[in-house]
Amino acid sequence: MLFRSAPAGPRRRALDFGCGVGRVTRPLSEHVDHAVGVDASPSMIERARTLHADTDRCSFVLNRAPHLARFADASFDVVYSRIVLQHLRPHLARRYIAELVRVLSAGGLMMMQLPETMTVDARDIFERAPVARGWKEHLPRGVVTRWLRAKYEWTIRTRQQPVMEMFGLPRDEVVALLSSAGGRILDILPDQSHGDPDVRRDRKSTRLNSSHVSES
Repeated sequence: MLFRSAPAGPRRRALDFGCGVGRVTRPLSEHVDHAVGVDASPSMIERARTLHADTDRCSFVLNRAPHLARFADASFDVVYSRIVLQHLRPHLARRYIAELVRVLSAGGLMMMQLPETMTVDARDIFERAPVARGWKEHLPRGVVTRWLRAKYEWTIRTRQQPVMEMFGLPRDEVVALLSSAGGRILDILPDQSHGDPDVRRDRKSTRLNSSHVSES
């Protein structure tokens, strides 16, 4: 899918933004001269380096800064990011989108995924709750709903597990961000892999305009 969007583009270096343990970086390196995986988690980078120590076609870099200043302009011909930007707060996602375009070379290709703004209302959760079973099926729906709400709120207050936050940006804003950074949208495809059918999520393929590089 990534390379079908622009089969004739340059393929020297690729960036896998939010690489984790390198599950995508490694296969990506088979289509370019070298792939660089970047992640903010020291444990993920350490594991990625261990898992892929047998190849010199990919390398892994720890980056905890809110930018990609360690990479020069036009450093990569291919930029890939999926199921990553959605876990960054919107102000950081906006900054990184601009950075991903900045490090993209003239004629290079970027594919990124980001859902629309997440607006999950707790009332929707209760309305979509499974049909009550057991003793609850004999109670009025209003009573069951109040019981579910109390159980939900108690669970949120008492659970010890870390919370994975998810955010999004409106499609028009993302398109504007890419365009203002110098990118040209090639395609926008639906992507519902985050699991909520009520929230639209897109994959965007972007190619960098040559004029952007000449002006920067």
